[in-house]
Amino acid sequence: MAKLDIAKAARAVRKSRGTLYKYIKEGKLTCDVTEKGHKVIDSAELLRVFGELETDGSINQVDTIVRRNEPSDRSEIEQLLRDRIRDLEETSHLIDQKLSNYCATGSETWKNESRIVEKESRNS
Repeated sequence: MAKLDIAKAARAVRKSRGTLYKYIKEGKLTCDVTEKGHKVIDSAELLRVFGELETDGSINQVDTIVRRNEPSDRSEIEQLLRDRIRDLEETSHLIDQKLSNYCATGSETWKNESRIVEKESRNS
């Protein structure tokens, strides 16, 4: 799951940063410390302590629904997954179009890299 800094985690659970620091100090919430010394909290830990997260990402919405483990949510999960697949397919198509347009402008470097990626994809 995703690691969130304290500010993002606080927004996700609709609590203050101070509340999160208090929960960490009291041992109610665990966190990790980055190489730069910043505290980060795994979204799974936020779900464990606070329940559903406030998010705009469909993957977290699916994860939250699955964690509720209610059979009546199956159609909701399926619809979220269909929507996410459609979004990814549209994004992939747009990337392909932009890459084709860019390659068509005469950039030899991109043409060569595109060929290499295409060749590697076929070999996989």
